This record gives sequence, structure tokens and C-alpha cells, in this order.
Amino acid sequence: MMNKSIFSNLASELEELGIPKSSFSLEHPRNERTCLIYSEGKWLVYYSERGGLTDLLEFNNFDEAKTNFIGRLI
Repeated sequence: MMNKSIFSNLASELEELGIPKSSFSLEHPRNERTCLIYSEGKWLVYYSERGGLTDLLEFNNFDEAKTNFIGRLI
């Protein structure tokens, strides 16, 4: 099971950056949002649109995934 504090800390960072919660989803996919999900040993960053995964990138490293994720949001 993934350490929840990773997602909690990132959510706090995004709040400090002024990024609205309605524009992203952490841990669980949600439609019409940029998502950061940990699945099967990979970090996935993508935009969820009508159940589809748009611009999906996979990362082995959380820091790389986080950088890409935040870059998409700002």
C-alpha cells in the first residue's frame, strides 16, 4: 500500500501554489482532471477525460512524476 503522506504532502504543496482542488486528482482517477496515480509499481500522470487517459506518461520515480504533474497544473 502506498504511503498516504506522499499524497497528503503533495496536496498541501498544490494548495500553497494556489492550484484549485477541482483541477487535479491524487491517488484515484477522476474525470476532467489531471491525475497522479500509483499503479503496479509505476507513477502515472495523465488527464482523465470521459474515462479516457489523455497524454499518459509513466514514471519509475515519484519526483519525476511530481515535477511533470505540477508542470501540467501551473
